[in-house]
Order: sequence, then C-alpha cells, then structure tokens
Amino acid sequence: MFLVLAACSPGPAATTEARIPATTREELFDRIAADAPVVLNVWASWCGPCRSEAPLLVAASAANPEVTFLGLDTRDQPADAAAFLREFGVTYDNVADPSGDVAAELGGSAVPQTYFYDDTGELVFHQPGVIDERTLAQWVSEIGRP
Repeated sequence: MFLVLAACSPGPAATTEARIPATTREELFDRIAADAPVVLNVWASWCGPCRSEAPLLVAASAANPEVTFLGLDTRDQPADAAAFLREFGVTYDNVADPSGDVAAELGGSAVPQTYFYDDTGELVFHQPGVIDERTLAQWVSEIGRP
C-alpha cells in the first residue's frame, strides 16, 4: 500500500497583495476632468472616520453609476490599503498617494476629505472630515444632474 501526499504551492496571485497604483496631481486631475461628475474621497486604512464612511461611499457608488467614484489612499501601507478595500467591498477605482503630497495639494492633509466635481472637472463642494449619508446623497445628486 502506498500513500501519496500532494500539495499545491500557492500561485503568485495568492501571495502577492494587489497594489493600488500611485498617482500624481496631474494624473488625478486628468481623471477628474474626464467628462463625468466625480466624487473623490481621500482616505487611509488607519483612519477611523474613513472606516465609518466607507460603506456609505460603496453604496452610493453602486446606486449612482452616472457618477464616477474615485478613492485617493494617502500615507498608507499598500497591504493595509488593499485589506481595507477588500473589507469594505470597494469596487470603484482607487489610486495611492504614499507621501501625502497629492492630498495636501488638494487643500487638506487630514483624512477623510470628500470632493465633488461636476462633469467639467470644476470643484462644486468639499466636505472636510467624515461625510454623512444625507450630505453624500445631496451632493451626488447635485453633480449627477444633466
């Protein structure tokens, strides 16, 4: 009688964390000025208020396909950021700002910050700090109007 033991080694996808692509200010604003209204949320995995608003942003993104949602992960560890996105089921695009310079150029170094841009790329509203469901819905509706 023979006993055969077999094991599969995990492939690269199982051992490598998905990385959020780094961005520059210019690349970020190219995305914002792409002929669609944009909600830009600046966040970090270590930020408690960011964790509390993440489910609201995920739900609003799913409910408003005419509005582009974009996350800017700032001053974070790549593995922690990837875990945050998985934990909250974030499906909209995110870019990384490891140094915090891009977030600072937007006008705020604290997180969270949420910016609402119309379809011309013009800033319509800025919410410093955690956003509530009512404010999020109001401004998504405002920028999403034709």
